[in-house]
Amino acid sequence: MTCPFLREACVWGCRSSSARKLIPQATAAPPGTLCLNGGYSHCSGFVGAAESPVEPPGVCPNLEKLAVQYCAAAPVTKFIPYSEAMLIRCGSDAHRYCDQFLDQTGSGRGAPREGDLISVPEDLLYAERHWWFDLPAEGPWHAGLDAFTSRLAGPADRVSFIPARAGSAPAVVLTAGDRDFTFALAESLIVTATNLQLRLHPRRIFDAPYDRGWIFEGVLTGRQCAELRQRLSDARRARRRMEEDARLVNERLQQFCPREFAALADGGLFEAGILAKLDREAAR
Repeated sequence: MTCPFLREACVWGCRSSSARKLIPQATAAPPGTLCLNGGYSHCSGFVGAAESPVEPPGVCPNLEKLAVQYCAAAPVTKFIPYSEAMLIRCGSDAHRYCDQFLDQTGSGRGAPREGDLISVPEDLLYAERHWWFDLPAEGPWHAGLDAFTSRLAGPADRVSFIPARAGSAPAVVLTAGDRDFTFALAESLIVTATNLQLRLHPRRIFDAPYDRGWIFEGVLTGRQCAELRQRLSDARRARRRMEEDARLVNERLQQFCPREFAALADGGLFEAGILAKLDREAAR
């Protein structure tokens, strides 16, 4: 699905200019424009260019017409030629992870359903090691930590990334206080991008784990995507697993520190950021 804020336009550009400046075709050319009145031979950008037949006459042969796209939600308009690969996010379901799209539409994957303890969006798939995956039919995949893990770690003070190495998957490191918590990606996949906004806004993993808090982005072939889907769980199974893991965390808290960190007696969730507050022995 294409982003609803993606727009199309036709622009003029100069092939020989050292700095690309694109001018919308709908904009009237200023009087005396050398590109259009035959005076282009006096333009510094035209010096040394080979003469070639010009249609229509009087127009600079280096003047080209381009089809471009741009984001109507962006505060500053930036024209992107159709041929450039960076359009892949705008032209696929990946636009749902764009900050400008989320600023306009809001984050819709935050609150849990009525009666649920933990948010588990229905349109995602989940790994046993508490990573979520979004595998669209077209465009890149996205992955991040689910709401159970983000609550366990709590709001991070700093986020850093560990690239994939031979025999190991890429990982994210959440730093809370003087504690570092490393979470390796649950699948060995080709990662093409990391969410660098997390370095500026580390709380996103806690506040919005399923959209602004995405961690890794990558590409898959159709066959790889089908095989990965078979290994992952749907929201119903993931919800049961998270609730069971939450129960186990509560039991462990009551075992190691019944007074300071007692979980809710009615089976509710443990305190957010509990990992950073436990001693290292209890946190294992």
